[in-house]
Amino acid sequence: VMSIDTNYIVFSGALPISEWGAFGINLIFHGVDGVRGYDASAKPTGEGNCGEAMGSMAYAYEVAGLAVGIGLRGMYQSISFEGDSSESWGVGLSLGLLYDITDNLRIGIAVKDRMKVRDLRDESSYSVETPFSVTSGLYCSFGIGEGHRWGFMLDLEQRRGLPLKAHLGTELSLYGGALALRGGLDDLYLESRGGEVALSDLVRSNLKPTLGAGVSRELSSGRLRLDYAASFEKLGMRHFIGVGWTF
Repeated sequence: VMSIDTNYIVFSGALPISEWGAFGINLIFHGVDGVRGYDASAKPTGEGNCGEAMGSMAYAYEVAGLAVGIGLRGMYQSISFEGDSSESWGVGLSLGLLYDITDNLRIGIAVKDRMKVRDLRDESSYSVETPFSVTSGLYCSFGIGEGHRWGFMLDLEQRRGLPLKAHLGTELSLYGGALALRGGLDDLYLESRGGEVALSDLVRSNLKPTLGAGVSRELSSGRLRLDYAASFEKLGMRHFIGVGWTF
């Protein structure tokens, strides 16, 4: 079993500006340390590490219940192993639409263009290419008593040349949002796209059940929210802790 240390940190925020719409920013940092290397005879050769940083800025404006957003995203990646290192970067655009059909039902779509993460020393080569993708989503909720709601979410994600997959989730919000209980299924493949891997094997090896909970409290200067989520994956369980502030 390979022992590695993984860090995953996300900062995000949104700021509405009166009748001018809203601006958002998102920063993601991901790093892996302690990646062991081996030679052809399976003898250890040392350890390496890699890190990624992704940032995005977005602007959205709403007209008659339809919110239109456009975003710019960028990625920086570094890899080092036994004194050798490489750095790469990439930028891309995204477009999103969100429409409130009723107070309890909304639909949305997000489109991301292809992004190549190019080597800083040789821009003719690239280490990662994220394909063109389209994600459509639906969210509906129901009142189940005074101050309680039950919501359901479905996302369908299609990346160019890859099988269609879904993301499912549900949330039970209690006492006006003071307590939330969540569950879901992530990376549920719906087709194999004629590949050599059977759909059942594709689902079995990629499906990630998730569980989570959140608490929030109204304060004089805003609302504080604490969230926890666990993702059950083939390589082990991953934990996510979130802190949010609304003012």
